[in-house]
Amino acid sequence: MGDTKIPLYHCNYESTTSKLMDGQLIISRHQSDDIWGGRGMYFWDNMGNAKYWSTQKPGSTKIIKCVVSFDLEKDLMDLTDYEVESKFATLISMTGKHIRNKPIGKKIDYLCDRLGFKIVRFFGEYNHTPQTDLINDTNKPNNLTNKVKVIYCIKKKANLIMSDFEECDFEECDFELTVREVQ
Repeated sequence: MGDTKIPLYHCNYESTTSKLMDGQLIISRHQSDDIWGGRGMYFWDNMGNAKYWSTQKPGSTKIIKCVVSFDLEKDLMDLTDYEVESKFATLISMTGKHIRNKPIGKKIDYLCDRLGFKIVRFFGEYNHTPQTDLINDTNKPNNLTNKVKVIYCIKKKANLIMSDFEECDFEECDFELTVREVQ
């Protein structure tokens, strides 16, 4: 399969999550794909972000966890890596205006189609993410933020790399700490 295996989380309505539980990749068809990672099925890298996304969708949603196996060098377009991003920017600059002038999602789709990438990893900026006193301590300056999220977009024809599907309980990642455990 691949040298890398990671758990990922998808939040959606039951009509979509039931198909995902059967191993079907459901390709998004939203205009907003053009400002994100293009066409594909979007996944979060942790349960907390999937829970957050469930609050952004009207109606009842479910979260599915699955394991994604892939070849790190061949399958992943890693736009969280500046050097990789720079190489792809150079490739796009050599295309015609019909690609160069497109939104980022269309450029990513073009590169994935031409170069055979199955997964795109990128950062999304969520400026309205609430912060706790841990990170937002005004008395102690720091460079941390929780407003940047890692997002994966799995492209068409890549459903063979997903396995171990399970529906998550929304309380799955909640935990309690006692004072003794953190001292």
